[in-house]
Amino acid sequence: MFFAGDSMQDYLSLDGQIQHKLAYIHDFIPSSKRLILIGHSIGCYMILKMLSAETDNSLSNCRDVAKCYLLFPTVEHMALSPNGQFYTPLLKYFRWLVPLLTLPLKFLPYRLIQFLVEWYFGGGQIPKCMVEATMKLLSSSSCENCLYMASTEMQSVCKLDMDTVAKNIDRFCFYYGTKDAWCPTEYYHKMKKLFPAAEIYLCSHGIEHAFVLHHSEEMASVVSDWLLLN
Repeated sequence: MFFAGDSMQDYLSLDGQIQHKLAYIHDFIPSSKRLILIGHSIGCYMILKMLSAETDNSLSNCRDVAKCYLLFPTVEHMALSPNGQFYTPLLKYFRWLVPLLTLPLKFLPYRLIQFLVEWYFGGGQIPKCMVEATMKLLSSSSCENCLYMASTEMQSVCKLDMDTVAKNIDRFCFYYGTKDAWCPTEYYHKMKKLFPAAEIYLCSHGIEHAFVLHHSEEMASVVSDWLLLN
Protein backbone atom coordinates (compact mmCIF):
# COMPACT_ATOMS: atom_id res chain seq x y z
CA MET A 1 0.00 0.00 0.00
CA PHE A 2 1.25 3.48 -0.85
CA PHE A 3 1.33 6.08 1.90
CA ALA A 4 1.69 9.65 0.68
CA GLY A 5 4.21 11.73 2.54
CA ASP A 6 6.74 10.86 5.20
CA SER A 7 4.31 10.24 8.04
CA MET A 8 0.87 8.85 8.79
CA GLN A 9 -0.15 12.37 9.88
CA ASP A 10 0.58 13.66 6.37
CA TYR A 11 -1.24 10.73 4.79
CA LEU A 12 -4.32 11.67 6.78
CA SER A 13 -4.18 15.33 5.73
CA LEU A 14 -6.07 16.67 2.72
CA ASP A 15 -2.85 17.31 0.77
CA GLY A 16 -1.63 13.82 1.66
CA GLN A 17 -4.82 12.28 0.30
CA ILE A 18 -4.47 14.26 -2.95
CA GLN A 19 -0.91 13.00 -3.41
CA HIS A 20 -2.12 9.47 -2.66
CA LYS A 21 -4.62 9.65 -5.56
CA LEU A 22 -2.02 11.12 -7.91
CA ALA A 23 0.48 8.42 -7.00
CA TYR A 24 -2.08 5.70 -7.70
CA ILE A 25 -2.79 7.10 -11.16
CA HIS A 26 0.88 7.52 -12.02
CA ASP A 27 1.84 4.09 -10.69
CA PHE A 28 -1.03 1.90 -11.87
CA ILE A 29 -2.81 3.52 -14.83
CA PRO A 30 -0.95 3.54 -18.18
CA SER A 31 -0.22 7.03 -19.47
CA SER A 32 -1.98 6.21 -22.75
CA LYS A 33 -5.35 5.77 -21.03
CA ARG A 34 -8.01 8.45 -21.25
CA LEU A 35 -9.22 9.46 -17.79
CA ILE A 36 -12.70 10.37 -16.60
CA LEU A 37 -12.72 11.54 -12.99
CA ILE A 38 -15.84 11.55 -10.80
CA GLY A 39 -15.76 13.29 -7.44
CA HIS A 40 -18.29 13.85 -4.69
CA SER A 41 -18.12 16.64 -2.11
CA ILE A 42 -14.48 16.98 -0.96
CA GLY A 43 -13.51 14.64 -3.80
CA CYS A 44 -14.32 17.51 -6.18
CA TYR A 45 -11.78 19.73 -4.43
CA MET A 46 -9.25 16.91 -4.75
CA ILE A 47 -9.87 16.75 -8.51
CA LEU A 48 -9.31 20.51 -8.85
CA LYS A 49 -6.04 20.20 -6.95
CA MET A 50 -4.98 17.18 -9.02
CA LEU A 51 -5.35 19.34 -12.14
CA SER A 52 -3.75 22.44 -10.65
CA ALA A 53 -0.39 23.43 -12.09
CA GLU A 54 0.64 24.37 -8.55
CA THR A 55 0.28 20.80 -7.26
CA ASP A 56 3.23 18.42 -7.19
CA ASN A 57 2.80 15.56 -9.71
CA SER A 58 -0.18 17.37 -11.27
CA LEU A 59 -2.19 15.73 -14.05
CA SER A 60 -2.45 19.03 -15.92
CA ASN A 61 0.22 18.38 -18.54
CA CYS A 62 1.02 14.68 -18.42
CA ARG A 63 -2.39 12.96 -18.67
CA ASP A 64 -5.39 12.93 -20.98
CA VAL A 65 -8.17 13.91 -18.58
CA ALA A 66 -11.24 13.90 -20.82
CA LYS A 67 -13.94 14.83 -18.30
CA CYS A 68 -14.47 15.53 -14.61
CA TYR A 69 -17.91 15.14 -13.03
CA LEU A 70 -18.09 17.14 -9.79
CA LEU A 71 -21.10 16.11 -7.69
CA PHE A 72 -22.23 18.43 -4.88
CA PRO A 73 -18.82 20.13 -5.09
CA THR A 74 -17.30 21.52 -1.90
CA VAL A 75 -14.65 23.52 -3.75
CA GLU A 76 -14.92 26.89 -1.99
CA HIS A 77 -15.60 28.50 1.39
CA MET A 78 -16.39 25.25 3.13
CA ALA A 79 -16.15 26.73 6.64
CA LEU A 80 -18.59 29.51 5.66
CA SER A 81 -21.31 27.14 4.47
CA PRO A 82 -24.21 26.49 6.89
CA ASN A 83 -22.76 23.11 7.91
CA GLY A 84 -19.24 24.53 8.01
CA GLN A 85 -20.26 27.27 10.44
CA PHE A 86 -21.78 24.64 12.71
CA TYR A 87 -19.02 22.02 12.55
CA THR A 88 -15.87 24.14 12.40
CA PRO A 89 -15.86 25.17 16.08
CA LEU A 90 -16.84 21.63 17.11
CA LEU A 91 -13.91 20.20 15.16
CA LYS A 92 -11.58 22.79 16.63
CA TYR A 93 -12.49 22.45 20.30
CA PHE A 94 -14.31 19.14 20.80
CA ARG A 95 -12.75 16.76 18.24
CA TRP A 96 -11.17 14.75 21.06
CA LEU A 97 -14.59 13.90 22.52
CA VAL A 98 -15.90 11.69 19.68
CA PRO A 99 -13.16 8.99 19.81
CA LEU A 100 -13.71 8.85 23.57
CA LEU A 101 -17.44 8.29 23.12
CA THR A 102 -16.82 5.42 20.69
CA LEU A 103 -14.75 3.42 23.18
CA PRO A 104 -17.76 1.68 24.82
CA LEU A 105 -18.76 0.29 21.40
CA LYS A 106 -15.84 -2.15 21.65
CA PHE A 107 -17.75 -3.97 24.37
CA LEU A 108 -21.17 -4.11 22.69
CA PRO A 109 -22.44 -7.09 20.64
CA TYR A 110 -22.24 -6.74 16.86
CA ARG A 111 -26.01 -7.12 16.45
CA LEU A 112 -26.69 -4.32 18.93
CA ILE A 113 -24.34 -1.93 17.15
CA GLN A 114 -25.97 -2.85 13.84
CA PHE A 115 -29.41 -2.11 15.32
CA LEU A 116 -28.23 1.28 16.65
CA VAL A 117 -26.75 2.28 13.30
CA GLU A 118 -29.92 1.29 11.43
CA TRP A 119 -32.02 3.16 13.98
CA TYR A 120 -29.86 6.27 13.56
CA PHE A 121 -30.33 6.21 9.79
CA GLY A 122 -34.07 5.78 10.02
CA GLY A 123 -34.86 2.16 10.76
CA GLY A 124 -33.38 0.21 7.89
CA GLN A 125 -34.16 2.77 5.20
CA ILE A 126 -30.62 2.75 3.79
CA PRO A 127 -28.75 0.03 1.86
CA LYS A 128 -27.15 -2.72 3.93
CA CYS A 129 -23.71 -1.86 2.53
CA MET A 130 -24.02 1.62 4.08
CA VAL A 131 -24.70 0.11 7.49
CA GLU A 132 -21.68 -2.18 7.16
CA ALA A 133 -19.43 0.67 6.02
CA THR A 134 -20.54 2.84 8.93
CA MET A 135 -19.88 0.07 11.43
CA LYS A 136 -16.31 -0.31 10.13
CA LEU A 137 -15.70 3.34 10.91
CA LEU A 138 -17.02 3.14 14.46
CA SER A 139 -13.65 2.74 16.15
CA SER A 140 -11.75 5.36 18.13
CA SER A 141 -8.86 5.44 15.66
CA SER A 142 -11.12 5.69 12.59
CA CYS A 143 -13.18 8.47 14.14
CA GLU A 144 -10.06 10.36 15.17
CA ASN A 145 -8.62 10.10 11.65
CA CYS A 146 -11.89 11.15 9.99
CA LEU A 147 -12.27 14.17 12.25
CA TYR A 148 -8.66 15.21 11.71
CA MET A 149 -9.27 15.04 7.96
CA ALA A 150 -12.50 17.06 8.33
CA SER A 151 -10.64 19.71 10.31
CA THR A 152 -7.99 20.09 7.61
CA GLU A 153 -10.75 20.39 5.00
CA MET A 154 -12.34 23.33 6.82
CA GLN A 155 -8.97 25.09 6.91
CA SER A 156 -7.98 24.28 3.32
CA VAL A 157 -11.14 24.71 1.23
CA CYS A 158 -11.40 28.47 1.14
CA LYS A 159 -11.15 30.63 -1.97
CA LEU A 160 -12.20 29.08 -5.28
CA ASP A 161 -9.22 28.13 -7.45
CA MET A 162 -10.36 30.29 -10.37
CA ASP A 163 -7.22 29.68 -12.42
CA THR A 164 -7.62 25.88 -12.43
CA VAL A 165 -11.36 26.05 -13.06
CA ALA A 166 -10.93 28.50 -15.95
CA LYS A 167 -8.15 26.48 -17.58
CA ASN A 168 -10.15 23.24 -17.38
CA ILE A 169 -13.73 24.51 -17.68
CA ASP A 170 -14.43 22.42 -20.80
CA ARG A 171 -13.51 19.30 -18.82
CA PHE A 172 -15.74 20.10 -15.86
CA CYS A 173 -19.38 19.26 -15.22
CA PHE A 174 -20.63 20.73 -11.93
CA TYR A 175 -23.76 19.36 -10.25
CA TYR A 176 -25.19 21.30 -7.29
CA GLY A 177 -28.00 20.38 -4.91
CA THR A 178 -31.01 22.54 -4.09
CA LYS A 179 -30.88 21.80 -0.35
CA ASP A 180 -27.19 21.35 0.33
CA ALA A 181 -25.82 22.80 3.56
CA TRP A 182 -22.22 22.15 2.43
CA CYS A 183 -22.46 24.04 -0.87
CA PRO A 184 -25.63 26.19 -0.85
CA THR A 185 -27.33 27.35 -4.05
CA GLU A 186 -25.57 30.73 -3.86
CA TYR A 187 -22.37 28.88 -4.76
CA TYR A 188 -24.13 27.47 -7.83
CA HIS A 189 -25.36 30.90 -8.91
CA LYS A 190 -21.88 32.35 -8.42
CA MET A 191 -20.28 29.63 -10.55
CA LYS A 192 -22.97 29.98 -13.22
CA LYS A 193 -22.35 33.73 -13.39
CA LEU A 194 -18.60 33.24 -13.69
CA PHE A 195 -18.90 30.58 -16.41
CA PRO A 196 -22.33 30.99 -18.08
CA ALA A 197 -21.57 28.66 -21.01
CA ALA A 198 -20.13 25.83 -18.88
CA GLU A 199 -21.81 22.59 -17.80
CA ILE A 200 -23.08 23.73 -14.42
CA TYR A 201 -26.35 22.18 -13.28
CA LEU A 202 -28.75 22.54 -10.37
CA CYS A 203 -30.35 19.26 -9.34
CA SER A 204 -34.03 18.91 -10.26
CA HIS A 205 -34.52 15.51 -8.62
CA GLY A 206 -34.38 16.48 -4.95
CA ILE A 207 -31.15 14.49 -4.46
CA GLU A 208 -29.37 15.15 -1.16
CA HIS A 209 -25.67 15.85 -0.63
CA ALA A 210 -25.21 12.43 0.98
CA PHE A 211 -26.88 10.73 -1.98
CA VAL A 212 -25.38 7.33 -1.15
CA LEU A 213 -27.85 7.00 1.71
CA HIS A 214 -31.13 7.38 -0.15
CA HIS A 215 -30.57 8.42 -3.78
CA SER A 216 -27.70 6.32 -5.11
CA GLU A 217 -29.73 4.89 -8.01
CA GLU A 218 -31.03 8.30 -9.07
CA MET A 219 -27.54 9.79 -8.98
CA ALA A 220 -26.11 6.81 -10.86
CA SER A 221 -28.73 7.32 -13.56
CA VAL A 222 -27.80 10.98 -13.98
CA VAL A 223 -24.07 10.22 -14.22
CA SER A 224 -24.55 7.27 -16.58
CA ASP A 225 -26.48 9.52 -18.98
CA TRP A 226 -23.54 11.92 -19.00
CA LEU A 227 -21.03 9.12 -19.58
CA LEU A 228 -22.96 7.88 -22.60
CA LEU A 229 -22.34 11.25 -24.23
CA ASN A 230 -18.57 10.93 -23.89
